[in-house]
Amino acid sequence: MFRDALESGEAERLGLDRGFVRLCRSRERSRRARHPFRDGVARALAGEANVRRLASAYDPFDRGTSPAGFT
Repeated sequence: MFRDALESGEAERLGLDRGFVRLCRSRERSRRARHPFRDGVARALAGEANVRRLASAYDPFDRGTSPAGFT
């Protein structure tokens, strides 16, 4: 996808930096699965106090925009 955007000139038309597109291409080719958080980290992130802190910072009007995994 990014290679096509570079070759067609679409990336330049959109104002995407060539280095950024190259970085995205390298991630695009990566087939390695992302490692999940360790159990302790996941529990800490999903803890009620942390969810409230995240919600107060990123969802101040309580519109339900917290990540689904944290509900």
